[in-house]
Amino acid sequence: MKYIGFYKDVLGCEENDQVFDHIISTLKPSNRLWSYFVNWEKVFRNTKEIELSLNTLNYLVGKEDFDDEYNGPHNSDTMLRYW
Repeated sequence: MKYIGFYKDVLGCEENDQVFDHIISTLKPSNRLWSYFVNWEKVFRNTKEIELSLNTLNYLVGKEDFDDEYNGPHNSDTMLRYW
């Protein structure tokens, strides 16, 4: 979440976690379900389309030599399909 002066000046929040806690604690009980804010069906549908690339990126994140692993024969074709 982008931090702006409003959060500090008006809400008295110094950090993102405080802003989030404030938003959640001031919601009316009828609006507390995450489905009110997020279209989960769309999220799951869209992530399904790029699931293989996401898994490949997760695999690459922890590698010491990201470029060599990314450019390997098993990754380049898979990644290029989605980029």
